[in-house]
Amino acid sequence: MKKCKQFIKKWYPFLIVIGMIFGPIVYHVVAVQVEIHNLVYGQELKDKLDSYFIKRDEHAFTSEGTIQSYAINQKSVERIPMGGVGFNVSINGDESVQVKFIVTRIMPSRKVLLGPIVESQEFKKLLEGS
Repeated sequence: MKKCKQFIKKWYPFLIVIGMIFGPIVYHVVAVQVEIHNLVYGQELKDKLDSYFIKRDEHAFTSEGTIQSYAINQKSVERIPMGGVGFNVSINGDESVQVKFIVTRIMPSRKVLLGPIVESQEFKKLLEGS
């Protein structure tokens, strides 16, 4: 116990400096990850995705539509260096039928904007088949 107190007394200033240097860096990384999670899994983006799929298939999410459900692939969520967040959405539980979205949050209003959208060939075939 005595050695521990001596160690802390001796290294206390060094530990404070290390905390002051790395604390803000770690905080920023965590804050960015939380913001990405809130953006991708937020209600505003869900509403935008729903309206996008309804535009592509007017009977989407009904028994008559070809698009029954969609799910965001968690492993595909990534921060885009030029701004925004990219992720893949699989349609009807089929990993081969995907749509890639890039979304951004417009400041200062903080509204979500759907950016470029890339549809897989399988998704296009699914819509043509309806």
